[in-house]
Amino acid sequence: LEFPFSDKRRLAQAIPFEIEGETPFDLEQIFIDWNLLVGDRIRGVVAATLVKRDHVARFLEQLEETGCDPQVLEAEGLVLANLAPVFGLEGSHLIIDLGHEKTTFCALLNGRPALARSIPVAGRAITEAIAAERGLSLAEAEQVKCETRLLGHAGTPASPGAVAVVERIAREALRTLEAAEARHGEGPIAREATLTLVGGSARLDRIDELLARRTGRPVERLRMPADS
Repeated sequence: LEFPFSDKRRLAQAIPFEIEGETPFDLEQIFIDWNLLVGDRIRGVVAATLVKRDHVARFLEQLEETGCDPQVLEAEGLVLANLAPVFGLEGSHLIIDLGHEKTTFCALLNGRPALARSIPVAGRAITEAIAAERGLSLAEAEQVKCETRLLGHAGTPASPGAVAVVERIAREALRTLEAAEARHGEGPIAREATLTLVGGSARLDRIDELLARRTGRPVERLRMPADS
C-alpha cells in the first residue's frame, strides 16, 4: 500500500480502511499487521498482512489442546525476515525456505519483508519424481535423494525429474522478486537480490549451483553469523 505520508500514527489509522476497501472482508473479521518499507515526508510504502480472526481462533484452540501457550503468532513467510538482523542479510535478499511439502519465499528490502508466498513444490516433489523415474517406493526414493547426487556430478547423469522440480522453484523465485520489485516501485530488486537458502531440502547436493544457473543470481546457503 502507498500513502502520501509516512507518519506511523496516521498510517495505523489509514491502513485498515484501505484494506477494507480492497478486500471482501469487514474490519471486524480480520487482524492486520504491517511494516513500513519506504518512508519520507511525502510518501510511505507499506507491506500489510491480514488474517481472518476465525482462522486465528481455530489455531489457538489447536495449540491449547496440545498444551502450548503461544506468546507470539507469526505470519508464514514473513517470519523468515527475522533472520535478517541475526545473519546480517543486508540489501536485497530472497530467502527461500526449501521444505518437504512446500517452498516459501520471502523478499527482503534492507532487512524488511516486502513480499512472501508459498508454493506446494519442494523436497517431496523431488522424491516423487525419483520414484516415478526408477519405479521405487517413496521411502526408497527418499533414501536415494538423500544419498546420491541427483543433480549431476563428475560424469554422473542428473535426474531429469529432480532437475525439473528445481527449475520450477527457480522460476517461482524470479517471479517473486519481480512481483516485489513491481510492488515496491523503486530499485532493481530482481537484478540485485541474493538468494539465501534455508530448510532441509536446501541441503540437497548442488541445488545451490543449479538455482544460481537458472536464476542468474548469486545463491548461498544460510551461514552462521560471524559472532556465533
